[in-house]
Amino acid sequence: TIESEIKKELLNKGLNENIKIEFNAGKPSINLPSDMRLNVEVQDFSFNSQRDSFTATLVAPSIDNPIRKISVDGFVDRVVKIPVLSSTLQNGDIIGKNDIQYVQISAKDVQHSAVMKSEDMIGMTPRRIAHAGKFIQRGTLEKPQLVERGDEITIQFHRGPMVLTAKGKALQSGAIGDSIRVTNASSARTISAVVNGSKEVIVR
Repeated sequence: TIESEIKKELLNKGLNENIKIEFNAGKPSINLPSDMRLNVEVQDFSFNSQRDSFTATLVAPSIDNPIRKISVDGFVDRVVKIPVLSSTLQNGDIIGKNDIQYVQISAKDVQHSAVMKSEDMIGMTPRRIAHAGKFIQRGTLEKPQLVERGDEITIQFHRGPMVLTAKGKALQSGAIGDSIRVTNASSARTISAVVNGSKEVIVR
């Protein structure tokens, strides 16, 4: 109840719901007679936004009937939600929506390079093993390689409504949208093509 009243005061100061309250001397308590209503009210409250610290005077059961009075102080720990993997994945595993869950973490513990949106994870694959529950850093994910060097591939040629296909070989690895060099199996000619799917490229 005490913590709830402190949080109400902090919300009135403009803070949002994503906060944790830490008391400097441990969680405070007020003992009231057994026949009295369990209630507490804030008599005085101040908040230092630069330090995220607060001081308060509380009375119970009410300001009009202050049987008990205590002073408390503490600080606010701002909490953010970040996306993490729900299971451990390796390179080549493509991250889908169901592979992601959000967890709450202290804002001061979030590294600057952490991925903060699930949209930046979906469709990607870890460069190395990525453990469940650990926040993901930018640069540790990459587009999945849909074509590997040496793969036998299908080359598509688009000319208006006409689509021609040919067999070929990839000379480079690439993810969707990457331009790579391939060899046409029929002509042995090396050309540039754009990765369009799994073991599939398109000549634009």
